[in-house]
Amino acid sequence: MKFGPLNTQWVLKIQRALFDLIFPSQCKICGGVLGAAKWVCKGCLGNTRFISPPYCDCCGIPLSPLFLEVERPLCKECQSRPMYFREARAVALYKGVMRECIHLFKYEKKEALSKPLGELMIESMNDYWGGKSFDLIISVPLHPARKRERGFNQAELLARAIKEHLALPLDIHSLRRIKPTTSQTTLNRRERLQNVKGAFQAKDKSAFFKKKILLIDDLFTTGATIDECSRIMIEAGAQEVYALTLARTV
Repeated sequence: MKFGPLNTQWVLKIQRALFDLIFPSQCKICGGVLGAAKWVCKGCLGNTRFISPPYCDCCGIPLSPLFLEVERPLCKECQSRPMYFREARAVALYKGVMRECIHLFKYEKKEALSKPLGELMIESMNDYWGGKSFDLIISVPLHPARKRERGFNQAELLARAIKEHLALPLDIHSLRRIKPTTSQTTLNRRERLQNVKGAFQAKDKSAFFKKKILLIDDLFTTGATIDECSRIMIEAGAQEVYALTLARTV
């Protein structure tokens, strides 16, 4: 029996459906059937510990319920040290499902996760800044050596996923990391600030001039990296920098 192009497409669809039925893809978190999702099921993504008010109006860290009635609540760190970014917000706490998702994404190189994680960031962005407009998306750059080692920049992939939903340009060239830095995870606050000092450079200062910047990264810890990137762009003439990350520590 001969198959034309249309019949061949139907045969392939049936084959794929049978394969999925016999060998269903499993969620990398819970082991459940994925369905149309990739790597992580919708149930696990929906079981994320999302950040809700009250939180610091500057860095976004969750605060005590006592701050609910405060007009512009600020954490002790943001009260004592002014930040270059206007606001930083995260989708969720760096715990449980979100922590596992980021580990899969960055270290097990499950790049396809950038799309569903980027969609979560879009939803959070609408909740945080629904009426706010931006001029440009910037992703926190990796040092070229680290990017070659990993094969991709996770912040850039998230920014590309976000760009698909926004009518905004993404610039991955004008901000660059010129100094290789050690991992921030084992450093205290002072060491982290020192670690990223001088690590970034504005390759093209005109790209930031009078722009409202949306800065994208995967993780906010002390905010040292986000603030140093913001400093470079503000000193290059950026009007404001708003940062959005997948997760943050507390």
